[in-house]
Amino acid sequence: MKFLSFMGFALLFLAIFVGSQLVLDRWEVRVEPEGASEIDIYAGETYLDAGASAWLRGKDTDLLDRELSVRSIGSVDTMTPGGYRILYNASWLFYAGQAERIVRVEPTPEPTPEPTPEP
Repeated sequence: MKFLSFMGFALLFLAIFVGSQLVLDRWEVRVEPEGASEIDIYAGETYLDAGASAWLRGKDTDLLDRELSVRSIGSVDTMTPGGYRILYNASWLFYAGQAERIVRVEPTPEPTPEPTPEP
């Protein structure tokens, strides 16, 4: 009798676990940067981040889309040449998504010298 109780419990646990995996696996959080995901600017230029959008979406259906709030991590020092990464995160319950934007700050080019006039 104890064996049957154990087997019943094991089968019930397996059914709940497998069933929950099938339901949980049907959703995803999608995060997409607004505009380009890679941007090049020159040092000293102004950079204003465009942000990102996120939503919870069914993998098999578009019927239950839900917009989510997005948190951004990172900053760009427009005076210092280099590469900067901005991460965008969104989550809902135990679903999470992430995207990134790369901003490359290039050194300001030297001005082209004016040609000297010939006498």
